[in-house]
Amino acid sequence: MPLDFDSEVDFVDQDVRYMDQLEALEPIRFSNWRDWCNTNLISAINSYTIPDGKVVMPGVWNGNIYSLLQAEYGNERCVGFDIVSYYTETHNSVIHGDFRDIHTNNAHSIAVLYNGLGTWENNTTSKQAGLTYALANLVSGGIYLEPRTPLAVATLQAEDGLEYLELYGDRLIICRKP
Repeated sequence: MPLDFDSEVDFVDQDVRYMDQLEALEPIRFSNWRDWCNTNLISAINSYTIPDGKVVMPGVWNGNIYSLLQAEYGNERCVGFDIVSYYTETHNSVIHGDFRDIHTNNAHSIAVLYNGLGTWENNTTSKQAGLTYALANLVSGGIYLEPRTPLAVATLQAEDGLEYLELYGDRLIICRKP
């Protein structure tokens, strides 16, 4: 069933494999984001002092971004989450389940969190679970990342528990836990 962009129901509740539908609708946009991340993501993160702790990605999807994090920070330091297994991950570091239900049972001391749980515009409850998890588990000085969308910028600039640092390359929001 096609995604209803006007619904207040999160995309993940409309179809657990919603990312496949979105990529099919906008393949160039997804390809451009993948290419941008391949070139810029690690440089963006490493422009800050990264404290000790896990590197966590709720919303691993096809593993493109998660694989970059694993290559940079090591498989043992990375933990991913996704509702279904989109790709074959050989290190067993991805926990499967609805993040809104499982995040409280999977606490970690987190140095970097990339919130890949869709957008605030279309996955509000999932995105909020990712932010809530970050606020509870990021160590002091920990970095919070997510792609820019209009609601993401407004939401994160207003968040008292994070210091909004920058919009890196006009695409990636970077915040830090004080």
